[in-house]
Amino acid sequence: ALCLHIAHDCNLACRYCFEKQSEVSNSNEGIMSAETVEKGLRFFSRLIRLEPERFYEKKTIIFYGGEPFHNKKVLFHAIDTVNQYTAAGKLPASTRMLIVTNGTLLHDDDIEFIRKNNITLTFSLDGDREASVNRVFPDMKTLAWEKATETFQKCKAAGIDLNVACTLTPQTIARQREVLDY
Repeated sequence: ALCLHIAHDCNLACRYCFEKQSEVSNSNEGIMSAETVEKGLRFFSRLIRLEPERFYEKKTIIFYGGEPFHNKKVLFHAIDTVNQYTAAGKLPASTRMLIVTNGTLLHDDDIEFIRKNNITLTFSLDGDREASVNRVFPDMKTLAWEKATETFQKCKAAGIDLNVACTLTPQTIARQREVLDY
């Protein structure tokens, strides 16, 4: 697997965030460049070709952040580059791509791009609304739950392969059954 930290920045201010990305409010600090993406993909391609007998084993490229959609132009460039590498035989045809997202910055055209490119999305969701009180926008009042859930449902309707990552907090632990049911 290759994990590319596309953006350190995030548009949320989750109370439990260990990285505190939101302290760098909408800046270009911590934004990966297209050149760095290309260097990383070239390096990954070289590494997996070092063992030809394992070349065709499943490989996964993970786009992570902060919030990867905070650097959407480079994220989409990276996806296009992976597709080019796969078509040229520089990466195995079975290479999967996965984006870890909070889901609040995706628009309908982004969802279509993700669907068309067969990318798995892992949504950071903490369960139902009551369990998600720590996932907030920088005003520290507005929950991200509504927007993230709306986007998740759109992605589900579009047939995108979805995963959920849930942070264990006092709220999610206290509502284990509800969170799992949700």
